[in-house]
Amino acid sequence: MLWLWLWLWAMMPWWPNTGDWPHYIPSIQRKPGALRNGAPFQDMPKPIQRLRLALLREPGGDRVMAKVLALVPESGLDAVVIAVELAVAHA
Repeated sequence: MLWLWLWLWAMMPWWPNTGDWPHYIPSIQRKPGALRNGAPFQDMPKPIQRLRLALLREPGGDRVMAKVLALVPESGLDAVVIAVELAVAHA
């Protein structure tokens, strides 16, 4: 049994997966400041990244961005990306 445990331990992904940014959305709701330097958020779609960069220049922008990201689990990523593209185009 020890060999099985050692094999499972060796196969565990110890390096954080930066491509799984939706996994961190609940954490962002509690600590929106993590959007400023969070490595997982570098893999977001380009329109959402542009919005993030624009909002983080403003006071309280991290909270607004956290609210936008909270829509992803509810409405789906495609719908949020389209809404962000429309909002940025008309801003």
